[in-house]
Amino acid sequence: MLFRTVRWFVEAIASGSPIWTRPESHNRRVRIALWIAIFSCSIETQAQPQTIDSRWITVRQPRKWQSPPRELHLKTKTGPAEIMVLYPSGDYGYVACYLIRQADGSVNISRGDGFVVKIGKWSGTKSTVTIKSQTVYREIVISGRAIPEPEVVEEFRSTSRAGYWRLRLADRHFEPLPNFRDFDFLASVIACDREYYNGKDHLEGPQPCRSPGRESK
Repeated sequence: MLFRTVRWFVEAIASGSPIWTRPESHNRRVRIALWIAIFSCSIETQAQPQTIDSRWITVRQPRKWQSPPRELHLKTKTGPAEIMVLYPSGDYGYVACYLIRQADGSVNISRGDGFVVKIGKWSGTKSTVTIKSQTVYREIVISGRAIPEPEVVEEFRSTSRAGYWRLRLADRHFEPLPNFRDFDFLASVIACDREYYNGKDHLEGPQPCRSPGRESK
């Protein structure tokens, strides 16, 4: 959209259209063109989740990977997991999900199971990482619990080697997962999945990756 807007602007000037050539309209047309360009940029940026680097994620992996029934003849294994993303900007993303480990060892997020999504901020010292986050999406809501949920603060013991994070809080251990491959989908879930619920009824609310005309559920 941005490129179409710029092209339209340039062609209008080059064609000598009266609206663009009257001296008294110069300031107005510049303001209009700038407003359209900025608005177009904001829409396009809104719809593009931030790219995730493998060094930014740390995963609470399944304690035991489960195999499917033998009669299915599948060589995959699955298990519940928690994925944290510590963006260099200080932003934080979290997804609770099921992971699928393929026969070649690569790991992806299951599309057929529910998610829990949290967003927030993080900060760190040499030995700790403090995370302030709130749950903004649950595939299955809990009666009486509103979404977004109240902010929660957690402090993890941390180590970082070669840029990869290891975090620990009580019995929750998060480690790098070198064979994880689903970065684009992970980024999309963190950026886009939102739920609004007052504990009883589903509500309408901002959906970051939907155009303004399509926000209603």
